[in-house]
Amino acid sequence: MAAVTSAAAPTQGHGGVTNPPLGGAVAGSSTQGHGGVTNPPLGGAVAGSSAAGSSSGGPSSGGPSFSAQARALYVSSSAKAGMDGVDSEKIAEIVLQTAANSPFTAHQRKLDRAVDRRVAKLLAAKRKVSEPERAAARATVAARRADLEASRRLERVCVVVDFDQFYAAVAMRDRPELAERPLAVGGALVLTANYVARRWGVRSGQPGFVAKELCRQLTFVPAEYEKYAEVAATAMEVYREYDPAVSCGMGYDECSLDLTHYLRRRVRWDATGGLTLSARRRTALCFSTSDECLVAPFDQAGIAPNFLLAKMGADVNKPDGQHTVSPTVEAVLAFLSATPTRKAPPPSAAHHEAAPTAAGGASRGASTTRPGRVPQADQLLQVALGWCEKERGGDAGAMQKGISFSDTFGSSDEPAALRRQLWTMCEGLGASMLAAGLVGEKLTLRLKDSSFEVRSRAAPRGAAIGSAGELYARALPLLEREL
Repeated sequence: MAAVTSAAAPTQGHGGVTNPPLGGAVAGSSTQGHGGVTNPPLGGAVAGSSAAGSSSGGPSSGGPSFSAQARALYVSSSAKAGMDGVDSEKIAEIVLQTAANSPFTAHQRKLDRAVDRRVAKLLAAKRKVSEPERAAARATVAARRADLEASRRLERVCVVVDFDQFYAAVAMRDRPELAERPLAVGGALVLTANYVARRWGVRSGQPGFVAKELCRQLTFVPAEYEKYAEVAATAMEVYREYDPAVSCGMGYDECSLDLTHYLRRRVRWDATGGLTLSARRRTALCFSTSDECLVAPFDQAGIAPNFLLAKMGADVNKPDGQHTVSPTVEAVLAFLSATPTRKAPPPSAAHHEAAPTAAGGASRGASTTRPGRVPQADQLLQVALGWCEKERGGDAGAMQKGISFSDTFGSSDEPAALRRQLWTMCEGLGASMLAAGLVGEKLTLRLKDSSFEVRSRAAPRGAAIGSAGELYARALPLLEREL
């Protein structure tokens, strides 16, 4: 996996080249999901399903319990959309048997121990808070909550559209024969998987060799970022009819629209009008693309009074559905009470371990710490209340600070191959910067080696950069020093 970042004057950001020199195995992410298959599609047994040990107990050999070992593979994560009803214990067992001694698992366990230490530190700090301090914290939180409630806005209609399995959807558009077969985009690392593959337990963030063990019939296709950008551009043309300032996520698979003004102008004012409009937008998208499999069958929307809630809502009715958070305080708090902490920002593994729901976990974190001791305490309280002042995905009026491009590829210690990969990534980043009208000032290269350790290397600030050639000239010396 690789990523190049250009920290910008009017924009740039982070990035890096992953699965870099020194022979990286799998360029992996630290997010792992769990899942399993009760009745795998296309026939065939699940690899490893006959291993010794029950799904709830563990391998017959000694050592830590199965659940304790497997937990390292799934820290701060859960099943993705399309994995409902799968046998997560069986899938976890297969993953553990396949990757127990791999560098990936060693890295995941290292991350798991870091989470444990963070949770222990939070709980220890909580135990040290005296009752007078708790009372003072609760009073501070109550006063801050009153301020937030007084400024809460419920009249807006914000929509976040999430193109689920986006990369796979584009691949299936071009190769319809793959639509009914398990499909993954990527190679060394799964970038996304279609719903057929998810029923086998395959999901984004898995090493390719693990995904292949879970589903022997799995077909891998390479990522094609130029096509994703084209599809996203087509969708954006439709969305601009409803919100000229629509913004698209860095991965092209998420768009944020503020429909407040459109609904006021075009339809009788009613926050639920977003439902009808969403259906209208879907029809327009199909018509504009002349291909119903382009995006429309795989997108879902969250509709809410602000973008924080809309983004969380977009994850509720996957695939191809939408969820509306009604514009009342009661509806907002009820929605948050039913939302796992993992689904709400900040997606901290420690917060996920310490509290199960967004509302309970965030408010508990905000009200049981000494005032001023936890920098994110106010943010936690805002999340717990579903309060958001952001106009879209970024802070209102804030200048974009960075832009990045990342890719996943097989391990290599060949300098020439790594230089070619770097050039490909600089081309991708340059195209993204051109489309966004951005130039950069500072470039950062991220490297991930075969043990999954990540290193970041930054070039000194210099003249503005934006083209592929300029990015490559700035990034190549950083790579060369690591070869």
